[in-house]
Amino acid sequence: NNIDVWSGGISEDHAPGSLVGPLFQKIIADQFQRTRDGDRFWFENGQFTVSEQAFIRGTTLASLIERNTSLSGLPTNLFTTNAPPDSPESAGSSADTFPGEFRSIDGAGNNLDDSQLGSTRSNLLHNFTVSYGDGISTPAGAGRPNPREISNGVHAQSQSVPNSAGATGFMVFWGQLLSHDLGLTPGGVSDTLRILGNQRPNGDGDSFPFVAERMDLLLGHAVSPGINNVIARPIFLPTLDSGTTIDPNQTTVVQAANIVNASITVAAGSLTDRTGQMFTGELSITEVPPALTPAALPANLFPDLVVTIQPADLVFTTPAPLTLPNRSNLPAGTLVDLYSINPITGEFEIVGTGQVASSGQQIETVAGGIRNSSWHFAAQQISEKQMEKKNDPAKNPLNQEEGCDRCEDLAKKLKEEPIVPSDDGNATKLQRRGETTTESTGTSEVETHSGALRESHFLVSYQSLGEERGLSLHYNSLRADPRPIFHFDAVNVSEGDVLVASLTVSRGGLELQVPGFAGGQFGLQGGEHFWDLPEGVNDVDAALQVDLRDQPTGVYDFNVAFGPRRFNGQIFAGTASTFTTPMTIINSINSPFGAGWDLAGLQQVIENPDGSVMLIGGEVTELMFKPQGAGQPFDSPAGDFSMFEELSDGSYRRTFTDQTVVLFDDGGRIASGTDRNGNQTTYNYDSDGFIATIVDPVGLTTTFTRAGDRITKITDPAARDTILEYDAEGNLTRITDPDGASRQFHYDAEHHLVGETNKRGFSEEAEYGFHGRVVSVLRKDGSRSQFESAQTVGLLPADTTIDPLDRPMIRISNQQAVARFADPLGNVTTSILDQAGQVKSSTDAEGNLPSVVRNQDNLPVVSVDGRGNATFRKFDQRGNVTEIALEQHERSPGLFDSEAFLTDARSTFVRMADFDNDGDLDVIVAHDRQRQPDQSGARFLSLFENDGAGRLTKAANVGAGVNAPETFVVGDVNNDGFLDIAFVSQLNAPNGSPNDNFRVLLGNGDLTFQQTAIIALGRDPSGIDLGDINGDGNLDAIVSHETNTNLTTLLLGDGTGEFTVQTFLPGDVTRDVRLGDINGDGNLDAVFAGQNTVRLMLGNGAGGFIPNVRLNDVNQSHDAISLVDINSDGRLDILAAGLGGVAVFENVGAGDFVESTVAIPNAIIE
Repeated sequence: NNIDVWSGGISEDHAPGSLVGPLFQKIIADQFQRTRDGDRFWFENGQFTVSEQAFIRGTTLASLIERNTSLSGLPTNLFTTNAPPDSPESAGSSADTFPGEFRSIDGAGNNLDDSQLGSTRSNLLHNFTVSYGDGISTPAGAGRPNPREISNGVHAQSQSVPNSAGATGFMVFWGQLLSHDLGLTPGGVSDTLRILGNQRPNGDGDSFPFVAERMDLLLGHAVSPGINNVIARPIFLPTLDSGTTIDPNQTTVVQAANIVNASITVAAGSLTDRTGQMFTGELSITEVPPALTPAALPANLFPDLVVTIQPADLVFTTPAPLTLPNRSNLPAGTLVDLYSINPITGEFEIVGTGQVASSGQQIETVAGGIRNSSWHFAAQQISEKQMEKKNDPAKNPLNQEEGCDRCEDLAKKLKEEPIVPSDDGNATKLQRRGETTTESTGTSEVETHSGALRESHFLVSYQSLGEERGLSLHYNSLRADPRPIFHFDAVNVSEGDVLVASLTVSRGGLELQVPGFAGGQFGLQGGEHFWDLPEGVNDVDAALQVDLRDQPTGVYDFNVAFGPRRFNGQIFAGTASTFTTPMTIINSINSPFGAGWDLAGLQQVIENPDGSVMLIGGEVTELMFKPQGAGQPFDSPAGDFSMFEELSDGSYRRTFTDQTVVLFDDGGRIASGTDRNGNQTTYNYDSDGFIATIVDPVGLTTTFTRAGDRITKITDPAARDTILEYDAEGNLTRITDPDGASRQFHYDAEHHLVGETNKRGFSEEAEYGFHGRVVSVLRKDGSRSQFESAQTVGLLPADTTIDPLDRPMIRISNQQAVARFADPLGNVTTSILDQAGQVKSSTDAEGNLPSVVRNQDNLPVVSVDGRGNATFRKFDQRGNVTEIALEQHERSPGLFDSEAFLTDARSTFVRMADFDNDGDLDVIVAHDRQRQPDQSGARFLSLFENDGAGRLTKAANVGAGVNAPETFVVGDVNNDGFLDIAFVSQLNAPNGSPNDNFRVLLGNGDLTFQQTAIIALGRDPSGIDLGDINGDGNLDAIVSHETNTNLTTLLLGDGTGEFTVQTFLPGDVTRDVRLGDINGDGNLDAVFAGQNTVRLMLGNGAGGFIPNVRLNDVNQSHDAISLVDINSDGRLDILAAGLGGVAVFENVGAGDFVESTVAIPNAIIE
């Protein structure tokens, strides 16, 4: 790295058969490759005529030099005195050249006027400004000799030096040109395809654009050498419309000849070519089909118009405002992004902002502008809300998140359930799945989330090691018909009138497109689905179903693109959000126990392309383990506390908290399960990989017999046989127990279990919808139960959503997974489920049913029964219960107990705070006035002490005899560590004049307070809040006033309890005020509620506020306001309460809010 390339290169020995060493050989070969590749694209794309090609092919280096210099008579081969050698030859020398015209290797003859200039031991003429490191006058660096001196020293000579390869001096200097000059040439000569449509002859007088596009963008991948690279995307050259001649001395407005309301404004002297020369030709604007642009449009944008501004390769030194028609009928004021092709990258990028004009007819540039000619369009901005994580389908509760062992709630458990082996991989353990009954009124179970039907059969058990052991078979209709349902919530859809979505599923190298619209019309590429959007609705939910019946078990990425569009009769224009969501699929169609049937405890590890592994069991186990790093255990899913790891031989081990160890072979099959006492159950397979035997800890063996790819007989250690029979489609149709009694099963063409006849001859039937999920069950007694699973809500048949002109109405989203079950008597149970399929809460005709709250490990920390009695649990890091607390409610049928406290006056306001620093929240209450027969008396505060058990004891009246509060807030205003009370008062003095004021009661930390001086305020103070408004570390106060003076008072605290008063006008009558950081800049902002408005004023952090923003203007007053993050997105939202209800202003970022109203008349919020 510290050797000059030229000096080091000429010092190398020649490579075999070469005139130069390895370094120059590599450089020269690379440069010739680049040059040749650049020429190849010109030749292959028909840029030259036959005669031109012949002329080019006949050109030599010698002829190029003769044409461009005064030299003549050059030999054909300039590099050697002979023909180019195939191997080193012993002929020629540097002196064997024509004198005077060719360069010598020692420097002599470099100057035609002075042939000795630069030769060995001659003086060197400095004909340039001397500077440090110039490589000739001074060394290139400290301690480094002059490169010329090195050259002269190495090649010092007194006579001609023979050159065995016959190299001329010209060869040396040509090599220097290539290694120094061409070596610095940027790469990528062959990466760009240029189509000179502007030079295409045309007898009709039409003109076409010039197109230059990077090859990797045209191909969709890097150029593959040695093979034909096919460009699938057509290269379209539209016929250009006429334009306007540009006068560089004045501003020119270019109107599109054939596009109404399309123009570009070119500032005087701002349009140049790539060399910087002023452009004085004709500039035109022409429409281009969006699907035929040189570069593909950004994947999430679908503009209604794309234009090309020609000629290409022009530069606007002042960004040029572009005006385009509003073909999508966007509302006036709508902001859009302006896009142009970047001439360097070849991709579209945002160059400015446009806005729909007040007339609604066109989109005008309001910021930025066009910087280069070429291709351009405007597209709606993708709102921040559209891309929020809450819009991510991975968080949608309707997309069930597998990975929880036995999480699914069952709509009805109707079957007899004896003791069965655990499906945790340890076959030596037993557990009771449910309460055993002597007779059942039905057999099957339906998952409330997915709508899948589950069925079980328990084989006869046997005794071993003092325990009852046995096997069980389990059916799941979703494993027999793996067609997952995928939901996605679209937000802010009021920007369009149609929701358009497409879905692809991928795993490794596999990619499947969910069939949809054929494409080729309306700017659509194919695969799209369509729904009409209702007016006035922002959030909707849509669903698509994917057929994966021909795909193996594993984790698949669901890649969805969806968004609101506007259809103008020609194109669906709009935007799309794109998300990738992993989902687990289990395909048991080819199970050896019948389609959809598996053996409990027979677990298998499935490896996924992303490095994660999936553990599936014969019953309901579907656990996902994600890799931490090479050689480290996997991350376990929520609620699973086992350690799962890959061993060096490719096998796997799972260790439970009770030290049970389950081993899997390198094929992912369960090999053994060993408990902490060393009792081991082993699993053995035949040569084809089918289960052959299971041997329990004492050596008792269960044997499996198969015919082809189906298990036909299971023989237990007592030699008792269970016989399995199948139909031609691979469905398990009959199970015959050792006593000869049998159960029969019936299926439809999709492997759905539609009927079962039990051992006593009673039958039941299941009915499935178009989606393959259970919708009703006909029970053995002839009664019918009905089901609406959460996943099926909002899903429509695929053929109803693929016609862009005949669209169904979409479902309004409620952001919840809701399932309903109707029993035979018509009683409906409605359940709200979490993403794991577990019930969060349920209701029926009689009211609330038990509910559960789970922590991040999916453990039930709170469970509440229908009477409101709560059980609280605490767990350690391994999932063990460490504490259980019961809370019984006798007074109230709801979730909370209630207790009445008698106060001394009518109560108007209440707050909770720890005034005595004992860790318990005390209660302070504001009163209107003391209870007097004439309703007279001063207003005051009552303080109640909390004894730590939720019991409140009256401590004192605070501020009796003074103008006590209209409203109050709590905070430490004097920085002594004790909470203080700040309040405002409205009270008329005896003479009728107002006596409105601000006051602070300084807390002593023992439920007593010190009174401070009263500060007189303007009329009718109505709301107050505390916060550090000016950034000095002390609490300040802000007060709203409800008079028509539109006054707001700001009181700056000094940290001792004293305040300095300032006033300003918010512009409205305000009744309440709250402080909070609305825009995330670290400064407190103020939000006011008042007459017919909610208003926001942004704080500057120095005690001031910038001009306010009016959030609404409706004929409704708001009396109280609260700031809270209602949707957990990290931004404060606004709740404003009034007589008409609660107005909700959702903070979507950048100072924007989305308003909705909840009809709760006379609401009070805090």
